[in-house]
Amino acid sequence: MKRVKNPELKPGDRIILVHMDGESLETGTKGIVLGIENVPSFGKPVERISYKVKWYDDDEEKTISGLSLLPGVDSWLFDPDFEQENITESRIGDEDNVEEEYNFVSLFKKSDLKELLDYIELIRQSGLVNMMESAPFFGSGSEYIRKFVDLHYYGKEMDENKEEIVEKMIEKADYIRNIFINAGINDVERQNMEITPRNVERSMKKLIKRAFLQFVLYKRGYFTR
Repeated sequence: MKRVKNPELKPGDRIILVHMDGESLETGTKGIVLGIENVPSFGKPVERISYKVKWYDDDEEKTISGLSLLPGVDSWLFDPDFEQENITESRIGDEDNVEEEYNFVSLFKKSDLKELLDYIELIRQSGLVNMMESAPFFGSGSEYIRKFVDLHYYGKEMDENKEEIVEKMIEKADYIRNIFINAGINDVERQNMEITPRNVERSMKKLIKRAFLQFVLYKRGYFTR
């Protein structure tokens, strides 16, 4: 079943946060809808509502926040771990993109996803390559970046700021490669495929390509770390 962005909610629904505008709750945080509240419309004819939510991050469902959701501003999905009666009655947005986004995010730890987005930003700032040509920087590790820099900057001076950015990339490169290896293995397992180097490598290439889209969504404010 496809997952739907911003379904209408009722008390008791279980949800997963995609984005909350201007707040610190992370993508993937789980919540329970406690109620529906009216929001002042300030003279506008359209009635506005918010969903009162209990947010939690552990199996014991210990509350970490009581921030409300605002339709039209925030983004959420139904939690697939729970059956919900109104899941087929939801307002449908771009289902395929939401499904792909959920599948991508669910393969990574939150902390690793943050490291990944920071790493992509370093690549962009470095200007070493066009972003669409930087896939080898994710799966090949630090030695690849060192050889790339030696080859393309042999006998040339690199300004201090760029050199600092490249050094940060080199420090993170092996960790980023391992993040994608683990995510690739998780993706292969999720598809009930045999875990072979070929299958994991194929999955890694797909996930690296998707990572650029996640970076764009984050920059536009839709995807939050």
